[in-house]
Amino acid sequence: MSGGRRLATVLVIDDDEMIRQVLHRVLVLQGYGVREAADGEQGLQLVYEFAPDLVVTDVSMPKKDGLSANYGLWDWTCRS
Repeated sequence: MSGGRRLATVLVIDDDEMIRQVLHRVLVLQGYGVREAADGEQGLQLVYEFAPDLVVTDVSMPKKDGLSANYGLWDWTCRS
């Protein structure tokens, strides 16, 4: 982390809690702000709430899979 500044905010969307925890730790150690979601539906809600700089998502998840979430992200960014 350069100069104690947070680089960007990353949203991690994955139904596997262990993967979310590992990504969270690695990203925070590198200076990124991190938010987490357990499925695509929750992930899209967080995108609408705080507009992360980057989204990292799993493909296969319950409720709304990663591909559907990506289509939702694309629709949202095109309208913004």
